[in-house]
Amino acid sequence: WNVKFNTTAFPIVRTGTDPKHIPHANIHSCIASRGVCSPFVANSPGLSTHTAALKGDITVVGDEGTVSFSSDVRLTEEQYTVIAHVRFYVPHADSSMPNVKYDIAIGTSRNVLPQTTLCDPGWVYNVDRDECTICPAGTHQDRLNCTLCSKGTYGPVAGLSACIPCEEGYTDTEGKTSCSACPDKTQRRPSSP
Repeated sequence: WNVKFNTTAFPIVRTGTDPKHIPHANIHSCIASRGVCSPFVANSPGLSTHTAALKGDITVVGDEGTVSFSSDVRLTEEQYTVIAHVRFYVPHADSSMPNVKYDIAIGTSRNVLPQTTLCDPGWVYNVDRDECTICPAGTHQDRLNCTLCSKGTYGPVAGLSACIPCEEGYTDTEGKTSCSACPDKTQRRPSSP
């Protein structure tokens, strides 16, 4: 996420023991149905979360300053108010006074959808890689996971949302990519899954 400043209107100064133009920037997420969301709400399970505070310096071109941050925000399925919060300081008009602190925030409403709706059938969402992954042959999509085909079924190709039933007289082994005939003098019971 990026923040742009008019550096003529806001001549931002570096502050703190590790001087940066922006000594504090983070993302706050509040469940919309729980009331007001503010950057000053602490982490509260079931109410709000915020990412770790980041620091950064502004790149100035002309009278425009820009700073970029990256934050991973992991949220459960819900509607949220999401706020980007940035703190900075400008010199006080009276140089004998301390710098003036600004906390600015901008929010938006976002719905976090169930992970099953993020990918096509037969695919599951991989949170760590932030991408959809196809379920391999011998498995099928079961809500958020790829699950082995159960006994009496098979998955001949990758990307199945359901496994295919074997005909009667075929093996009861999980995770099969094809049906195998039961050994001589044995048979799969039609009632077994």
